[in-house]
Amino acid sequence: MKKLLSALFILGSVTMLANEATTLPAEADPTFCLTNPCSSSEPMKVKVKVPQKLVIDVTEVDLGLWCGDKALDKDKPNQYEVTGEKGQKVNVEFKGNGYLGFRKGNELFPKFTGTIKTLDDQLILDATTGKAKGGVNVKIPKPGINLLEAGTTYTATATLMASYDTSAWDE
Repeated sequence: MKKLLSALFILGSVTMLANEATTLPAEADPTFCLTNPCSSSEPMKVKVKVPQKLVIDVTEVDLGLWCGDKALDKDKPNQYEVTGEKGQKVNVEFKGNGYLGFRKGNELFPKFTGTIKTLDDQLILDATTGKAKGGVNVKIPKPGINLLEAGTTYTATATLMASYDTSAWDE
């Protein structure tokens, strides 16, 4: 019985010490600080918006008739349109540095190449419509002698890429 009483006494003493260690003085009571008439609190919402997905509409670049007797360097305005978040800057460029590998049907002509670039590296989407048009420059060096076949249409494909310029969003 003495052992039981001793154990209860020790347990009671430890509990009292623990309660004293965690009890705050009245002037530091957190509920008092929050309900004090001289202080205030208000919840604040934090939000972030993801811009709408960019959409690119392209038109076929028709360079017209060409005999291959000289190099070709043509600017073609209004060849594509980008639609996205109104008033935002958009970076535009061609994948693979705009390399053009011309084909006749399914056959690739490795000696008949060129490049395509955007006339502007950046577009600003209209503040009302969210759209902007852009042009391209196509360069084709003079091909080798007797490489091109009369009456044939040669085609090449390049992929236009657009992305929002997020550098101003960090401010």
